[in-house]
Amino acid sequence: MGISISVLIVAGVVLVALGILSLTGKLPRNHVAGIRTRYSLASDRNWYATQRAGSPWLIFGGVAVVIVGLAFVPFVFAGKLHGGAAVAVTVALVVLLALTALGAWFFGEWGARHDVLGPGLPKE
Repeated sequence: MGISISVLIVAGVVLVALGILSLTGKLPRNHVAGIRTRYSLASDRNWYATQRAGSPWLIFGGVAVVIVGLAFVPFVFAGKLHGGAAVAVTVALVVLLALTALGAWFFGEWGARHDVLGPGLPKE
């Protein structure tokens, strides 16, 4: 179980890094990382608006996963977190990652479509 929680902590760190890149506009349009939908991939303006609107979800969700994961690491490696509790923590972290991704996708695209970010985005 220690390995699975460690992997989830790394996933949280990756989400934070992607969120920061998205927020600062340094994540170029691509088909690998970021919020990738037909809308966001249609133009650079859509891409950056979607990434910027969804980035807070990625950052906060990633930080939450890292904090919760790190809180349980000492118990796992000391052998004090057994069976069902370890599975519950792992499942909770996976659910938190999934909700983070869904929130970033939904609010990122919604924010971009409704132009809630205002000026500062590249013109088409």
